[in-house]
Amino acid sequence: MNKNIDRPPVGTALPCLALSRTQCATAIDVSPRKIDELIAGRAGNGFPVVYLGRKPVIPVDLLNAWLTQQVKGGR
Repeated sequence: MNKNIDRPPVGTALPCLALSRTQCATAIDVSPRKIDELIAGRAGNGFPVVYLGRKPVIPVDLLNAWLTQQVKGGR
């Protein structure tokens, strides 16, 4: 079995597919507490979150779509 089939070339950066709550907070310039509120659904606006075990992660593509929707005034 060739172990290098799924590996990118050495030195190649992998795309970021998901963010932790603190990475997300930094990326959109809000507090981690605000991200917690969005994740908990208290804001009621469909914030995108996926759980890996108990850890919430925010998929980058869904976050971008959600932000675009918020700019357009959607919920």
